[in-house]
Amino acid sequence: MLAKAPDAGVGREVVLNSLRVVLQAGFQTASRFLATGLLTLLRVPPGERVVVDTDKAVHELVRHCGPVHVESRACVRDTVLGGRRIRRGQIVSCFLGAANRDSSVFPEPDRLVWDRTPNRHPGFGRGPHACLGAQVAVEVARHVLGTVGRRFPQAWPAAEPVPRPDVTEHGMYSLRVSF
Repeated sequence: MLAKAPDAGVGREVVLNSLRVVLQAGFQTASRFLATGLLTLLRVPPGERVVVDTDKAVHELVRHCGPVHVESRACVRDTVLGGRRIRRGQIVSCFLGAANRDSSVFPEPDRLVWDRTPNRHPGFGRGPHACLGAQVAVEVARHVLGTVGRRFPQAWPAAEPVPRPDVTEHGMYSLRVSF
């Protein structure tokens, strides 16, 4: 890839940054989502838990407790949003966590609805800036959380989790679980 980049007019720094983003997306989104998703499941009383082994159930967890809560983008053209004028180049912050709890879009937004349809959550972003690791995160979560649910239906948090103090991306330094 690096060898062909100069012929394509792509600088070395751009290629290296792109490779870093792909590598990071492959594990960071999945690992942070596994932690937040597992904790959310463990907080559901054992008799009310479901086995999270379908895409619908995983996407409901993403909506409810996904790892990314804030994204920022530069506005590409002058526009008006919600009655406010935004100029080209201004930074706009999108609060994905809040959007995922919008009651006008998601009836009973604080409740986990495992077969919620439609479920157009913005938990992994949208369009050209959608998370590169989204499919990996969903697939890993479906297998890992499904296995935990089937094999260890009575699991519970063994200690208070230690969250990462990050407003943008939720995650944990540790989550101890008793099986």
